[in-house]
Amino acid sequence: MSTTTTKRMGRPPKVTRDEILDAAEQWEPGELQFTALAEALGISVKTLYYYFPARQALLDALTERAVADMGLPDIMQAASWRAVLTEVALWFYRLGRERPGSFIDTNVATKRVGLQLLRLTFVRLGELGWTTSDAMRANIVVSNWAVCRGESAHANPVDKYSPEETRAMLADYFSADVADQMTAVAQLFGSDRQLFDDGLAIVLAGIEQLIVNKSAART
Repeated sequence: MSTTTTKRMGRPPKVTRDEILDAAEQWEPGELQFTALAEALGISVKTLYYYFPARQALLDALTERAVADMGLPDIMQAASWRAVLTEVALWFYRLGRERPGSFIDTNVATKRVGLQLLRLTFVRLGELGWTTSDAMRANIVVSNWAVCRGESAHANPVDKYSPEETRAMLADYFSADVADQMTAVAQLFGSDRQLFDDGLAIVLAGIEQLIVNKSAART
C-alpha cells in the first residue's frame, strides 16, 4: 500500500495533511466522504484533493498512519501456522496491555490495523495450505483470548500483590486453609508473560486438534 500522491502546483493550503488525517481518522470508512470532511474542517473539497487525489488515497493514508502508530508483526516471514498465530496473539496481547478498552470500544484506528493483520493472516496461512474459513476461526479464537489476557495483565498483573497481600485479600473471601492453598498456587506463576505463554500453548493445542488435524483428515 502506498500513500504517494500526485504533486500539485500552486501555494499549499493553510490546513496540513496531518490535520486532515486527524479529522478523518474519527470517521468510519463507510461514512467518510470528501464533501462532509471538507465541511467539518471548514475548507473546500479542492483543498482535500490537493493532498489526496482520491478517496482511496485518504483511506490508505489513514491505514498506514495507524499501522505506523501501532505496529504490525511480520507474519509473512513466519515459517509455520504456529508462528503465524503466535505473532497474532502477541500483537493482541500487547494491545490489551498497552491500550486497554480499544478492542472492545471498536476504536477506528485499532479496527484498521486489526483488519490489516487479519488480511495478512489469511494470505500467509493460505500460503501454508489453510482455507480462509479455518484461518478466520483460528484468528477469532487467538485474538479474543490474547487481548483478554493482555487486559487482565494490565488491570491485575501477577506481581501486583505480595504473597502476604494476596493471602490477606483471599482471606476476605475464603477460609484460612483455602486462602493458604490459593496463595501457594498463585506463586507458581512467575510473570504475566509466563501466563501468556502457558495459555497460548493450550490455545494452539486446541486449534491443532480442532482445525489442523480435522483439515488434514478431510484431505
